[in-house]
Amino acid sequence: YPEAEKYFTSGALRANDTIGILYENKDFEEVKGFFEYNFGDFEMKSYEELKDNKDYINWITDKSLNFKCPGGESKEEYRKRIKEEFVIFIKKIKDVNSALVISHGGTIGTILEEFYDSNKSFYEWQPSYGRGYKLEIEISNSEFKILNITEI
Repeated sequence: YPEAEKYFTSGALRANDTIGILYENKDFEEVKGFFEYNFGDFEMKSYEELKDNKDYINWITDKSLNFKCPGGESKEEYRKRIKEEFVIFIKKIKDVNSALVISHGGTIGTILEEFYDSNKSFYEWQPSYGRGYKLEIEISNSEFKILNITEI
């Protein structure tokens, strides 16, 4: 795994544990806006437990992206949160030579679909477990562009 000047996680316990295992004794900051999708009442439940739940069926079939998981967020709210947080994050690291983020597949997929290649779907961008991407980003003033992506 690559080294970096600054290290970040989503703040999830497993992300913090992972950075501790991979990068012992490295200080890191939590970027709570990169936290995974808030499934609310559906969290930690299997398809078998939810398949007859009216709210679950409405959520998985929702094309508007606006149906909220009870106690959670809608797909649109999630996408908006991730996009806004990524813009804030880029501004924060504009003077940093390299930054490493340990986050979640959905967060990664959303960022790459929104800011790099919308021809590839959210699901196609999600890396395998333990894998990720190295992004080369050009930042000038308040604008940025992802120039290149390499799988890691």
